[in-house]
Amino acid sequence: MAVFSDLYLDYQQEHWGTQLLWPVWVWTLHVPERRRDGLNVLAFTVLRLHAAGCDDPDWIADHLGVDGELIRYIVGDELIVNGLLDKKRRLTELGNEQLERSGEGSLQQRAALLFQSAESSALWPRQQGALREIERIDLGARYPRFLADRDSGQKLSPFVLSPANRDLPPRPSIAEFRDALRLDLIARRHQRLRASGGRDPDDLPSDAIELIDPRPRPAWVLCRVYKGPPDEHPWLVSDPLGQTRAAEWMRKEVFEASRRVPALARRLGGLLGEAVEKEDWETYRRREDAQVRFEVFERFPAADRIPGLEDRLVELLRVRATVAAAGSHKRAEEVGNLVIQCQRTLEQCLLWLLKRWPLERPGDRLSRQMRAADLQQALGCAVPALSNRFIEGMRVQPSKVYGALRHGTGSLRQYLAGVLLSLLDHPRHPFGQVAPDEDLMLRLLALSQDRDAAGHGGNKHTDPPNRQLALRHADTALDIVERLIEGILEDGQEQTRSERRQPTESQQAAGANRAS
Repeated sequence: MAVFSDLYLDYQQEHWGTQLLWPVWVWTLHVPERRRDGLNVLAFTVLRLHAAGCDDPDWIADHLGVDGELIRYIVGDELIVNGLLDKKRRLTELGNEQLERSGEGSLQQRAALLFQSAESSALWPRQQGALREIERIDLGARYPRFLADRDSGQKLSPFVLSPANRDLPPRPSIAEFRDALRLDLIARRHQRLRASGGRDPDDLPSDAIELIDPRPRPAWVLCRVYKGPPDEHPWLVSDPLGQTRAAEWMRKEVFEASRRVPALARRLGGLLGEAVEKEDWETYRRREDAQVRFEVFERFPAADRIPGLEDRLVELLRVRATVAAAGSHKRAEEVGNLVIQCQRTLEQCLLWLLKRWPLERPGDRLSRQMRAADLQQALGCAVPALSNRFIEGMRVQPSKVYGALRHGTGSLRQYLAGVLLSLLDHPRHPFGQVAPDEDLMLRLLALSQDRDAAGHGGNKHTDPPNRQLALRHADTALDIVERLIEGILEDGQEQTRSERRQPTESQQAAGANRAS
């Protein structure tokens, strides 16, 4: 049988675990890229507004539809730090040059490599700018071997997955190429948000994507399968193109390939576990997911009371386990993702609380005439147990809180402000289990502030996320969820007791008959 390809690619940073050579078809395209010299769209707009004399962060936040704290973060930690604004928030000469040079940004063409699996024919949601080739060290051997590290002399003997189909695959449409590029840009943006550097993804016009070579090039790409950390997946697959640590979309490929190729299943040994014969991926995935969900059920027995919370907790526990298992090996992507998962989990809870125990007369209590200081005073009146330090940190625009309550789209702090105000309307509110705890509330405030920084992503000067702090944020989120569930269960028991004390219609009728 003819050799599929003599081109071997390696984008891996680490080479432990079970190594695989995955067959792919490599497409070469010209794609557009918008350049703004490091400033993303929001930061560039804020800089331009300052140049026009609009330097009030609350006014800018209202007109851009974002949180005021985010605007303050951009101004203080990006524009001033980079010398684009001075300490009085005035445009500097460097800032003026940035505006003149960047404008709205320019589209430039560049080469991009997209990879189509020869096993499943699926386009991978990744791109690369160049082929990172590795050379075999024993050309005459039946199976290829590679030198992983020249210093240690470590050699790789990966399993070579023979492709299911060696014929040229059907050419993907431009729309399919565009979707793969967009998913890659989103992944890169998330990586930037969780670490530092990079740019926001821009929309890719289809007419600007051009296929350079109508025939793809066959190649092998190195990836690895390894044991997952506790509370996460039992096994993981590295990102073949090295952008992230693990690639969820590759797990399905490996699983289905192991069903087709018994030798691969044997090579992977016990990593995949005991799979039922002819079990498809979705069934296997549900069975695997049930193990993690059982752990959620044990710790959060009433999580199903809040729609969607179980899924959030499963993901939070998985990411937390990944960060905890990483030890001293810093993984900025997972650390930043842990902060994001904490925020999403708490937002899920707070949104449900606002629906179940709504704020009465929000239009009157969050009027357009209110200022942030007025809202801080209202929070102190609603919850006297809140510390001055917490109230000072809760600088939120009342109009933003009102918009978050009305439309269900806002930031963690906006939802939190609405929930705290609603405690005055509902004496047995479940959040009453959380609000009196000063330490827990300050930790929650710190989580929301760190989320502002992670959500914007900062710039090249931003420090990577702190692993220990992210783990502490995870403990904060899990502690709050536990307290809320305790409050929800207590409220349910109280309602049940109240219902038992209320006579039924038949009992009322019987009493009336006896009286008559």
